[in-house]
Amino acid sequence: MISKKTLLFILCLAFLAILYGVVKLIADGSGWECSYGEWIKKGITLTSEPITPCLTSGVGVGEKNLPNIIVAYPTPEKEIGLPLVIYGKARVFENTLNFRLLDENGSVLTEGVVASNAKEAGQYGDFEISTSYPIPKGEFGKLEVFDYSAKDGSIENLVSIKVKFSNIISIP
Repeated sequence: MISKKTLLFILCLAFLAILYGVVKLIADGSGWECSYGEWIKKGITLTSEPITPCLTSGVGVGEKNLPNIIVAYPTPEKEIGLPLVIYGKARVFENTLNFRLLDENGSVLTEGVVASNAKEAGQYGDFEISTSYPIPKGEFGKLEVFDYSAKDGSIENLVSIKVKFSNIISIP
């Protein structure tokens, strides 16, 4: 006859084996897959769609129709604070792109230039910006990321994102 302790031990092992199987079923082959510029849900996944752009290396099938500048963060109407963090992917002339943050009145709070890390012309490269800005007027503002035309210097590939300013008490 099996003792109560042995029976309890066997039941615990069986429970752990079943739990392991369920976790393995969910984890194996699940998640998100990048396919031709779109995130495709693969299998059973408990996570939401990734916020990072879905891009393959180089200019391949599906990428030629994507914008040249993709801002992954901040997303529209996202509350931003200090420092202002911006990141995404870009394929622009000489890997150089520009950004500016405007308040509700259209006043420029901060602006600058950043380079993406694309390996070759025509390929996407990552960019990341971290900067500060003065206390804005109003609750909302606009982030613009763009590049200048090599041909005539005009703004092109403009990405404009409405942002919400967090309550800033002081600037560090």
